[in-house]
Amino acid sequence: MDQLDISRHTIDRHLAFLEGANLINSKGNVYYITNEGKEQITMGKEERKTESTDS
Repeated sequence: MDQLDISRHTIDRHLAFLEGANLINSKGNVYYITNEGKEQITMGKEERKTESTDS
């Protein structure tokens, strides 16, 4: 079943979307996923983008 073949990276991205959170992967890249589902990638930096989100 293709639906069960989900990588941990994909799961982390979905969790980050649901939480409106920053996600730093194993390479140190920062993924910020906004409520609109758009992804901003900052490569090799420790800065975090923060936005107020309603939970």
